[in-house]
This record gives sequence, C-alpha cells and structure tokens, in this order.
Amino acid sequence: MSKLEKKVVVITGSSRGFCFNIAEEMLKHGALVVITGRSQQAIESALNALQAQGHVRGEICDVTDEDQVYQLAESIIQNEGKSTSGLTMRATHLLLGVC
Repeated sequence: MSKLEKKVVVITGSSRGFCFNIAEEMLKHGALVVITGRSQQAIESALNALQAQGHVRGEICDVTDEDQVYQLAESIIQNEGKSTSGLTMRATHLLLGVC
C-alpha cells in the first residue's frame, strides 16, 4: 500500500505540462487528485486523459486571483474534507495562508 493511498493531493496548474505529469504519478500511487487550471476546456481535456487512472476531479482556479484561491480551498474542504494531506502548488506563497 502506497503512502499516498486515499490521500488528497491538490496540484495547481496541472491541466498540462510538468504538473499534469505529477498528477499522473499521484494517481498511480492511489492519491485522490484535484487538478486546477485557468480554463474549463483545459481542465476537461486533462480530466479525459486522467480519469481512467484513478479518482480525479478538476477546478478552475487562477492562482494569481486571491478570491479564486479561497474558493478553491473552500471547494476542497467541502468535497474532500479538512484533512487534505498533500499539496503540490505552483503558487505556494498564495495558498499557505489558506490551507
């Protein structure tokens, strides 16, 4: 059993590129993954590619917009619970005060 099994991992900017690859790896280890991106189209494309690999859901979030970051945090707490275990962020400095 992986240490990531059933742990919630939030990865911002993960609809493509390096962070998308991180999402793939987290899913391989049994994590419950929340990906984010700035456009619905990008999120849907990433979800289509990732859903067969495990539990993943997507949220639109521009991490340069503080209100969107707070909305993301509230959504995660509401959907995954307060015990979100892992956070891999592109803009960690914005999110440290939230989580």
